[in-house]
Amino acid sequence: MFVNSVLMHYVQDVSDKTEDLLGYAAAIVAKIDPPESEIIANSTISSVNNFSEFLKAQNLTWLVKIIDRWNGFAYGNTPTDKIVCILCGYTVIIFLCAYYLAKTRNAYGATVGRAVQEGLRQQGIVLKVAFFVAIELVIFPIICGILLDLSTLPLFAEATPSTRLEFYLESPITSTFLHWFTGTAFMFHFAVFVSLCREIVRNGVMWFIRDPNDPQFHPIKEILDRPVWTQLKKIGASGIMYSAMIVFGLGSVIYFLRYCFDGILPLQLPFMEPISDFPADLLVFHIVVPVTVTWAKPKRLFRKLFENWWKVTSRVLRLTSFMFGGRHYDEEGTDGGLVRAPSYDGITVVPGRRMLIPVNEDGTLKNPGEVPVGQDDQLNYTVVYIPPNFKARVIIFLFLMWFCGSLFCCSVTVLPLLTGRYIFKSILHHQRAVHDLYTFTVGLYVLWAHYVAIEWITNKIQAIAERQDRNIDWAMVRQKMLQGIIVVAKILYLVIFFGMVIPFLLSLVIELYIILPWKNPTTDIPVISFLQVTITSL
Repeated sequence: MFVNSVLMHYVQDVSDKTEDLLGYAAAIVAKIDPPESEIIANSTISSVNNFSEFLKAQNLTWLVKIIDRWNGFAYGNTPTDKIVCILCGYTVIIFLCAYYLAKTRNAYGATVGRAVQEGLRQQGIVLKVAFFVAIELVIFPIICGILLDLSTLPLFAEATPSTRLEFYLESPITSTFLHWFTGTAFMFHFAVFVSLCREIVRNGVMWFIRDPNDPQFHPIKEILDRPVWTQLKKIGASGIMYSAMIVFGLGSVIYFLRYCFDGILPLQLPFMEPISDFPADLLVFHIVVPVTVTWAKPKRLFRKLFENWWKVTSRVLRLTSFMFGGRHYDEEGTDGGLVRAPSYDGITVVPGRRMLIPVNEDGTLKNPGEVPVGQDDQLNYTVVYIPPNFKARVIIFLFLMWFCGSLFCCSVTVLPLLTGRYIFKSILHHQRAVHDLYTFTVGLYVLWAHYVAIEWITNKIQAIAERQDRNIDWAMVRQKMLQGIIVVAKILYLVIFFGMVIPFLLSLVIELYIILPWKNPTTDIPVISFLQVTITSL
């Protein structure tokens, strides 16, 4: 009975206050007739316009834009304006409800307040997860895409930050999507590169970068458990790393090529000029390029080259033991020392504890006080040798990785590009503007053919040099050359007759006996293109 009486008293109190509030609002509305409200609205608009003119006179145009944008939220009809108004309304309602519940002293109000607090706490957890997921999957890629766009401006003719801004203002959704897609692609390829580095070095070298393939890695759980400030610091560190990779690692090389070497950049990208009257480029990119990639396996070649570079550089800097494990006595000296390093990339990082702990020859700690009792987990550690000035050597190693990587990328992009441009301009005397994708492809194939020929000749010379009998059997050489000529002749025969002659004859018959009789008679002589009809029949 007591609970029911309290509840009825609470409901009556709310009803009375609601009636008073409605009556007060009706009285206010009744006092302002339509003409007077129109005068007040016109006066308000005039005051706003006068204030805007005053700000413009004071060179505060940016403040005028902010005020106009704020007014647009109230009077605009765009989805953004409506969303902002709805959010403002919910914010006001939440604050009013919180204030009312804070002032309520009865038992029912306290119960409702606790229920609301629990609901707000759960919604806060959901918003926390959604906020960080949105940063990782939306905001972060967009920022990376913007930095990539600014870093690659020299690649395109007449590209400036102002033109990019104009494109965003004209097509904000398209611009945002392109930046998000570009940033996501960069982050994906960077993750692939990090995975390649993990496969080359021993486990535990890259303990400071979490492995997404680790079964103990739970990003959602970390977002729920870690404080907001800790998570923001982690995202900020990742943002600094990615920004440095884009601006200094990529942008510096592109701007260096643009302003230190004339004639390379910007790229020639005439999208409206075909390379020929028939789509030979489509045939090359759909038939020749896939076969070449399958046969050459560039990913395997790049990994082998990168792994050999890593080993040579580590040996020069005396970092082989740290990078690959084991003891390498030819790199050790009296000026270095043994340390206990992580042997597992997903090792738990304890704040304030060193990850590289000096140890003796038998593996015992030189200073047992560095590891508190209960935190000495020897299973996830291994003993390796590190040379003196270890941090400086690691920095030099990273610089050499960027420098050699830049040289390698320029070698496989700039050299084929210049070679292809020279071939089209000086050898083929091509009159049309050629897209740099075609010049790069042609130059790459020419350089690759030279590389294969030089490698074959070098291997043959080494094989001859290693033979004990230096006498050359010229009869055997002539026989091998004859066999090679026969094989080449058979291949050419198959290509010419089954790839050109027979398809041309078949298409010629179809053209003369089926297609031409259905066309309107003209006085002009019918023109049949050999390449077009051949490609059509194929």
